[in-house]
Amino acid sequence: VLVFGLLPATAFAEGETVPDGKAKIGNNVYNTLDEAMDAVEEGGTATIYLGKGTYSGNTAKTDPGKGAGKSLTFVGAGTGETTWQIMATEKHGSDGWCDYSFRDSDRITFENMTVVGSVYPDGSTKSNDTQGLTYIQHITLKNCIFNGRADYWGYESTTFENVTFNAPGTEASGVAGSDYALWTYTGKSYTFKNCTFNSAGKTVNVYRQSGPDYDIIVNFEGCTVNNTSSNKAVLNINDSN
Repeated sequence: VLVFGLLPATAFAEGETVPDGKAKIGNNVYNTLDEAMDAVEEGGTATIYLGKGTYSGNTAKTDPGKGAGKSLTFVGAGTGETTWQIMATEKHGSDGWCDYSFRDSDRITFENMTVVGSVYPDGSTKSNDTQGLTYIQHITLKNCIFNGRADYWGYESTTFENVTFNAPGTEASGVAGSDYALWTYTGKSYTFKNCTFNSAGKTVNVYRQSGPDYDIIVNFEGCTVNNTSSNKAVLNINDSN
C-alpha cells in the first residue's frame, strides 16, 4: 500500500503530468500561468511547474503582473519543450526595453527550460541595451538554455548553474550581429557554475554601472567557452566608472 501510494506523488513532483500550455502548483492544475501565479498569496513563495509551450509574465510597468512581489520557481518540461520569453513590449524611458513581470520580487528561479532574452512586439529578438527582467533581488537559472542577451539581472545576486548561453551572432541565438550574452548591469554578485558559452566574439561584459564604492564579484567555475571569432576574450572587465 505504501509503495502504490508514493508512486503518483513522485511522478507529479517531476512535472511529468502538466498539460501543454498549462501550469500547476501542488495538486492544482491551472489553465494559464497567470491563474497559477494569482493563486499565490501576496508576498508568498511557490514552485510552479509548466507544461510544453511558450510562457511569459505580465510586462506592464504601471500594472505589475500576477507574479510581482512573489518569490517563484518555474520548472519547465525541458529545454526543448518549455520556453520562457522575456518581453520587451515598449521602451520605458531610461529603463529601456525591459520586463516588469516580477517587480519587487525577492527571488525568481527558472529551471529546465529555454529562456529568450527579450522578445519585441513584432516577435523579433534583439540585443539592445538594458533588456531583461527588472527589480528582482535574486535571480537563478538552472539547467537552462539562454538565447540572446539581457542586462538586467538580480539586484543583489544572480546564479547560473548548468546553463548554455547562445550569444547574439550565433545561429542558435536567433539574433544577428555579434554581441554579449549578458551585461552585469545590476547586482553585486554573479556566479557561473558549469556553464557553456557559445559566442561569435563577445561573451560576458562585466560592467559596473555605479562608482568605485560599488564592487561586483564574479565567480566563474567549471565553464566552457566556444568562440568562433579571433577575439577570444571571455570576460570584458569594464571598470571605467
